[in-house]
Amino acid sequence: MDYNTSRKKLACPEYGRNIQLLVDYAKTIKDPEELDRTVKAIIQIMGSMNPQLRDIPDFKHKLWDHLNIMADYELNIQSPYPTPEKEGLDTKPARLEYNDGELLYPEYGRIIEKLIKKAVSIKDPARRNELNRTISNHIKKTNLLWGKDMSDEDIFHILKDISHGKLEVQENIGKLIDSSGFINNNNKPKNNVNGNVNNDRGNNPAPITNGVNGNVFKPGNFNNNNNGKKKNKNKNRNKQQF
Repeated sequence: MDYNTSRKKLACPEYGRNIQLLVDYAKTIKDPEELDRTVKAIIQIMGSMNPQLRDIPDFKHKLWDHLNIMADYELNIQSPYPTPEKEGLDTKPARLEYNDGELLYPEYGRIIEKLIKKAVSIKDPARRNELNRTISNHIKKTNLLWGKDMSDEDIFHILKDISHGKLEVQENIGKLIDSSGFINNNNKPKNNVNGNVNNDRGNNPAPITNGVNGNVFKPGNFNNNNNGKKKNKNKNRNKQQF
């Protein structure tokens, strides 16, 4: 038995082994014209396997690159696109640099520290005060969302700690947002349109229409109609007895 585990490893597994066999066959063709026809047919089959990707930019370019990779760059063809370099195929990407430094106030995140550093580097006092006010309001809103009301002086102290004493905002920034107004706006009930409709339906039920003769029956009238029918039956029985 010939198992896939004993076969050659696929360079592009997403196209399957049959496409790899076609590429291997194309490598044995000596006639340039026949080779060109075979390669174009393989490209067409590869494109039809993923028709949803045809709208992606450079879709044909990617198909030709994959063909060269599956052929191990041994196809002597005139590609309409530049052939990728074999040396750069296995090159690992550069390592990402992570911020391993500890945060003085982790609950506010690293972005707040970056904003404070940016505020320290701003020379224009008006722009610096405006950024300081924005940062302070953000810290206050964050604490209010956590259910913690913090005074303006405490927030100014946090900015001073993170900036290592380079930001003096207590006298220049002014008063921050009102915490009571912010809490009231968050706790304000929202209008429930669907709930109002359902309540109206519960208080005033919609009439039910009989599909046979088109009569409209209102909820609550079924008992009255049934009582009327019973009374008529009793009258007819009494008349028959006499």
